[in-house]
Amino acid sequence: MVGPSPSGCYTPSTTHAGLFVTYTWQITLTPYLAANCSADGAARAKINATVASNVHIGTIPWYVAPGASAITFTIPTHSVSCSSPGSAVWTPGPIVYGSFVQTLGPWTAISGTSYDFYSSNWVNATRSSSTTGATAVSQDTTTATLLLVNCAAC
Repeated sequence: MVGPSPSGCYTPSTTHAGLFVTYTWQITLTPYLAANCSADGAARAKINATVASNVHIGTIPWYVAPGASAITFTIPTHSVSCSSPGSAVWTPGPIVYGSFVQTLGPWTAISGTSYDFYSSNWVNATRSSSTTGATAVSQDTTTATLLLVNCAAC
């Protein structure tokens, strides 16, 4: 979250409609997915990553400003699976997003209301297996840096 608490980082003196906020991320995701099935059973490993952002009221009651929320998939769901006997592995190496840009809006900033700007990168790695003879691994190494938050008309 960007902005001092509890006053927020943007408090317009007049109401502004049609605002857009751009978040710029630098993200490197290195996933490793594996599924291994012995004589019986099935296994699956999957991973996806998203960037979730919003503009949020910077004072009580602390809620997301209407029209100011976005979720973008930085990588779509990828999965590997196996059924007995067999195995599958996915190790693409680093997936680099040198400048992943997410824009949200339009939203309206109300006069006298304080706003904060928030963004986060979430990686969801899951695994499942049907028996003790099947195993799965889903893991990643992620480096994510929020480089810029820009609301030009703010």
